[in-house]
Amino acid sequence: MESFVFDANDALWVGEEFSPDLFHFDADGRLISAPIPTPNIGGDTEFVQAPQNPALMAAGVQPGATSSANLRSSKGFEGMAISPDGMTLYRLLEGTVTGDPEGSLRIYTLDVASSSYITDSIYLYPLDDPSYAIGDFTVINENEFLLIARTPALLYAPSLFCSRVGCLSILSVLDKQRSV
Repeated sequence: MESFVFDANDALWVGEEFSPDLFHFDADGRLISAPIPTPNIGGDTEFVQAPQNPALMAAGVQPGATSSANLRSSKGFEGMAISPDGMTLYRLLEGTVTGDPEGSLRIYTLDVASSSYITDSIYLYPLDDPSYAIGDFTVINENEFLLIARTPALLYAPSLFCSRVGCLSILSVLDKQRSV
């Protein structure tokens, strides 16, 4: 489990990095439904799946066969934010989905009331450098987010925090790159 937020009803949403799936718990910590898979809008498979996705692992890959994973290992949801009213989740993948421009990360939106992805509101965020890694992602207001990214070298420099702290406007991302 990599990221989590509480919604307006005090329910807990947890992002899993390796599937990458979304888990929804009630205020008492009980799982409300089966894990919610991540749609692969515009892709040639139904869902975004890393090699550790339980469905892929259960199916097994025959020797010499190509895996249908379309996201590198450990590149699932690194950041998750919730709108100020607590009714919309924003989820940021840490890695590029196969078929997307290299170094671009998907931002998914999910309607809390229906527990459904808003499929016409999935955006691409281009990293300044494809080697950057996401540190965190959070809401500032209805249209802006704080995104922290770091270079791989900074993973081994504990005195340095990050290489980039930027304010991301979902509207500017929409203008630059329409949904996937």
